[in-house]
Order: sequence, then structure tokens, then C-alpha cells
Amino acid sequence: MTDPVIVRVTEQRTVVRLTTRPTTVRVGVPGLQGPPGPAGERGPAGPGGGFHIHHQDVPAKEWAIPHDLGRRPAVAVEDVDGHEIDANVFCPDTATVIVTLGAATAGRAHLS
Repeated sequence: MTDPVIVRVTEQRTVVRLTTRPTTVRVGVPGLQGPPGPAGERGPAGPGGGFHIHHQDVPAKEWAIPHDLGRRPAVAVEDVDGHEIDANVFCPDTATVIVTLGAATAGRAHLS
């Protein structure tokens, strides 16, 4: 069993009181932090980065949007005037988005 050691730090001084026989005590005090090192190499791009903007020039109730994002993206739909519109969004796979609207509409879909 190890004998208890009491360490008390007071105003930049460290006081160590041993309760029994002499013992070696090592006290580590952090030094000043040096300047930052050089920047490391840039890593590879993470999966699924980027965005895609689909332009639907011909009004339609359903927009089929192929993309190369490699994932199921978040989708925001807007009309030709830039007003956000409600739409039903379905992603059958990681390369296709199907947008269904209440009425035939032209506009844009922002995939991110």
C-alpha cells in the first residue's frame, strides 16, 4: 500500500508534506507554451462535399434531378422569382432527387 502524499500549491510555490518515511516526489510544473509549429499537409476532401443547383425551365409538377454528390442531399426549392416553395422531396438513391410540387412550376432546386 502506498503512503499518502499531500501536495499543496500556494502562490507559485509547491509545498510537499510527506506523512511517513522519506519518499521521492517528482512535481511537474508546466512551462511557457512555445510558438505554434508549421501547418501540416492538407488532407483529402471529405466525402459528399459540394452542392448542385438544378434549373427547371419548363414548368412541371415533378422534377427528376440527377446529381453527383454521392449522398442524399438537403434540398431547398424556389420558384423563378426566388421565393421558397414547399415540395415533397424523395431520394431514391445517392445520385437522384425527385421533387414533387402541388402545381406545375418552373424554378430552381438547391442541393447541398
